[in-house]
Amino acid sequence: MLFKWFGLASLGVVASAALPSVSYANACINPGDVCTTTILDYYSGGLNNTSSGDVIGPPQVFDITSAVATLDVAANTLTVQINTNFAGAPTSLNPNVELALLGQTYGSLFLGPGGPGSIWLANHPTPPAPGNTYPTDQYHPGEWTVAVTTGTNNSGSGTTAGVYRVGSPQTAVPSSQNLSVPVDYNTPTGTVVMSNEYGNPVTKGVSGGGNIYFRQGQAVQFTPSASTIPGTGMSSFSIMPTTYDSNNVVTTEGSITYTITDFSALGLGSDIAISWAMSCGNDVLEGVANFSAVPGPVAGGGLPGLLAACGGVLAWWRSKRKALAVA
Repeated sequence: MLFKWFGLASLGVVASAALPSVSYANACINPGDVCTTTILDYYSGGLNNTSSGDVIGPPQVFDITSAVATLDVAANTLTVQINTNFAGAPTSLNPNVELALLGQTYGSLFLGPGGPGSIWLANHPTPPAPGNTYPTDQYHPGEWTVAVTTGTNNSGSGTTAGVYRVGSPQTAVPSSQNLSVPVDYNTPTGTVVMSNEYGNPVTKGVSGGGNIYFRQGQAVQFTPSASTIPGTGMSSFSIMPTTYDSNNVVTTEGSITYTITDFSALGLGSDIAISWAMSCGNDVLEGVANFSAVPGPVAGGGLPGLLAACGGVLAWWRSKRKALAVA
């Protein structure tokens, strides 16, 4: 009896040791699935900016930390929550915030295909990560196929979000300050606006002295000239403003949450490239929310390793039982 107990105990040890190596990816492919994935802000982007860091200007005003994307298959909705100190900034009465704004507004939420064959993947073959921040990356025409706006001039007024198709072909409109730097791209459905200060995507200096900050070549807003995508009329957004203490230190990071109805009408597939920034591009978040993978073992371990181990223990136990029976 002691021998049998030892054999069963050994089987349990092998099984429990192998289980943690099984990895389950974020799958959202069945009716009723609700799947969530987080994109951390490791992306920089832009040309000729005045800082090589992630955030240009005061982080307590401009920092973006992450985006949380949730796909609800049953409701056919996509929710994207942008976590950023800029939430509430355009309407803030905090004098330290106001001094940093220089007339800036919220940007549009841009979405596009992020899987094989997409423009996003061709230009970002590996995800943004520490040491891989794409420091000089710019907008690639056609990269974003959907834009979500927040009220008039993206100022954040109201609660209704407009979901628009970003059309093609796209024609660059040169800036009057520098003919090689587009101020925006015209499309059949509207205008993709580049990072700017008061509409100027080039000049660093401002009248009266001082500097303004931006990331050249980053798409930050969309001005539509066509109707919203059919089925998305109930889309909405909400803003939870960032809060500060008496020393202007952030006590609670704010967020801007977009809820997009009739997700399937967007034609994005299940690998969704996401971009968001304020109008100046002082911080930009880009990355891919992947909802396509199915559960499976990690290469070199996981379920096949578990089955092999169990098989080996069972074979060993059968041989011992046979030897015991002969004895």
